[in-house]
Order: sequence, then C-alpha cells, then structure tokens
Amino acid sequence: MQKKTRKTGKTKNRTEKSPNKARKTKFLSAHPQTRLIPRLLRAHRARIGKHWTWPEHINQENEWCFVKKGQLCTKLEDIEITAGQGDFYFVLPGQWHHEIVLSDSLEQITIRFDLLDENSKPCWFLNPDRLENQIIRNLDQDLVDLFEKILQLGWQEKPGSDEIIETIILQMIWSVRQKLNQNLPKPNHEKISRRRNWLVEQAMEYIKQNLHSNFTISQLAHSCCTSRHHLSHVFKETLGMPPLQFTQRLRIDQAKNLLSDDTLRISEISRKVGFKDPFYFSRQFKKLTGHSPHTYREKLHNPKSR
Repeated sequence: MQKKTRKTGKTKNRTEKSPNKARKTKFLSAHPQTRLIPRLLRAHRARIGKHWTWPEHINQENEWCFVKKGQLCTKLEDIEITAGQGDFYFVLPGQWHHEIVLSDSLEQITIRFDLLDENSKPCWFLNPDRLENQIIRNLDQDLVDLFEKILQLGWQEKPGSDEIIETIILQMIWSVRQKLNQNLPKPNHEKISRRRNWLVEQAMEYIKQNLHSNFTISQLAHSCCTSRHHLSHVFKETLGMPPLQFTQRLRIDQAKNLLSDDTLRISEISRKVGFKDPFYFSRQFKKLTGHSPHTYREKLHNPKSR
C-alpha cells in the first residue's frame, strides 16, 4: 500500500539515502541558545499499510512523529525504538534512521522543521548528551492537540499562520524538554566522559595547530561540531579554564621559548604566537609571567639576575 500524505505546501523535506558503508552522525550545529526560532518545513498525516519500510536516510531538519494508530520500529543509528499508539519520537538533524511498520496499518502525524538561534545558526532543541532518549510514551493530550493544530493551520495557509505555527512549535519544544527531564534514565557517565574527553582533545589539537592565527571561539567550536556554550562549559569543567585562557597560556609558553632566540624581535614573536598587537602581547605576557618580554629575555641570558 502506498503512503498517503497531506502536505502543508511548505518546502519539501531534504533527505539523503544511506551509503552502503560505515557512517558517523554529523549534527548540523549546536546546542540551543536562549532564543529559538523554528521554521516549519512540512506537516502531514500518513496512513500506511503493513510491511511498509522507509529505507535508511538522513534529514537536514528536525522530524517529530506522533503515532495515532498502529506500531512501527524506528532505528536511529545504534538505537532501536518501537513506538505504538499514543507514543511520540523524534529524529535529530543529521541522524541516520529508517522505519518499518509492524502492525496491519499505521496512522502517524509528522512535522519537520528547522530550528535556528538568534544568529540564524542551526541548533538542537535539547542537550546533545541525552540523544539516546528519543521517545515519550503516551503523549499528553495537550501535545497531541498541538500536532493537530499545526496540521489544521498548515492546510488553511491563512495570513499569519506561519507565526502561529512557530509559536506552537516553541510551546511543544518547552513541553517535550520538560518531559524528557522527568523521564530521563540515569546518564551513562562513562559514555559522557569519553565524549567530553574527545571534545576537549579535538579543541586542544585545533588550538595547537592554529596558535599563530587569530581564531574565534565560534571557529573553534565549529571545528569540533558543537556550540560555543557547550564547548566552553565542557572545556572549563575538564581543564579548569575556558578555551581562551588556555590559548593565551599556550601562546605565552611558546613565546617564552622563542625569546631565547636573540635574532627575533619582540614584535615578530608576538605575531608568531597569534598576537597582532605587540603592546597587547607584552601586557598579557607580564600578566602571566610577572615580567615584560624584554625583562624575561634578559633573565634567560643572565640567570643570576633572577
């Protein structure tokens, strides 16, 4: 039986088929900021027959699904979820997944939307450390009604509908976050610790490779496929200092080594370790070592003057 859908007239969902090889999820961007801006792409109700299968694929947007009738199995990479009547599950941007209908028939409401922060950057709607919990059993009727409301507004396409739908999605995000916080199992601290250690190691490697350049925290976070907020939090929790402070200390340590070379001027050393302004470099050097670069160089060549 073919899948029957009712579309809102929004842009089509963006999917890619799975390559026949090992994969690793790459999420679009970052942990949600204080202000979230949803953009509905598509909403539809599907009535599907038995043994229907959707091949493994990846979306570039959020996909929220509410099962009205029937049962299906959804595999989210290494996580397998069986969802039945009244259950809600979600698929994150960049997450490989496929579905198999287990019952004689299935009725499901699906909404797809982008989520941006106030800087128009794609972001997650929840903490990425909790990705393994992607289902809510027996969804409350108030949230079910919001699914139906989005379908209704999408069909009508009246002026102002988009703004109302975006407000509803924000309300749903808040409710889903609350329910996930209440129902979350105890976190796998070993798994989270490995993930955080990997994140810090990636950030440290990027800093070392780009010490000479004037990179930003946003660029550093982007290289690690995470957000500024999440990276700063994990980095400081692990090393006891934020990324910028770690970078400054690393630059000063490298400058100490370069000061032993009398052929290099202070301004050259400043540029080599990533400081554009030699006066600012001198201030930071003295702040961390207690000596100006000139004084430190003199003490290197005359240890007795220390």
